[in-house]
Amino acid sequence: MSQQEAFEACFTKHNQACQSLHKKFSEAYKSTCRATSRLCLDIMHHRDKKELTERANEAISTILSHLTDMHETETALCDITRQPLQDQQREVTALQEKHEAELRDKDEEIKALKESVNDLRENRRDKDDMIAMTKEMNNFLVGQLQEQKDLYKAKEENMRLLMAEQKKQAETRLEATPKRKLPAHARFP
Repeated sequence: MSQQEAFEACFTKHNQACQSLHKKFSEAYKSTCRATSRLCLDIMHHRDKKELTERANEAISTILSHLTDMHETETALCDITRQPLQDQQREVTALQEKHEAELRDKDEEIKALKESVNDLRENRRDKDDMIAMTKEMNNFLVGQLQEQKDLYKAKEENMRLLMAEQKKQAETRLEATPKRKLPAHARFP
């Protein structure tokens, strides 16, 4: 049974009890009023003031007793009604505290996740910086290697040209010198 249904059941029970008490007290009041009316009529008829005064006092004390009973019953019913309301209020307060604690936990969790995301972003930035620096270094090294390759090709070309020139010079010298016959042992077969 939900809290709302329990409260409505308690309220219905309270209304029924109030109606029942009202009916009982109304009947008691009517009977007391009838008795008092009869006493008044008796006073008028019998003129026995002392006895009738005592009866009137008894009737008044009965009415006062009924009023006291009504007040006590009303107080008891209020207490009965107040108790479920207080219980419900305690439950609502407990639920609010629980909800607030859960919200605080979620806030802390969100804060931790934000910090984690920030750390990951910083790590990513650091990695991106390292990648960029590595690319720059690679480009620099590729440039140096290309320069060295170009220098090597230039040196190789110079050496080839130099060797070609030296070969030409050697051939020119050979042509300019008279041909001698080599001794037989120095000849190749």
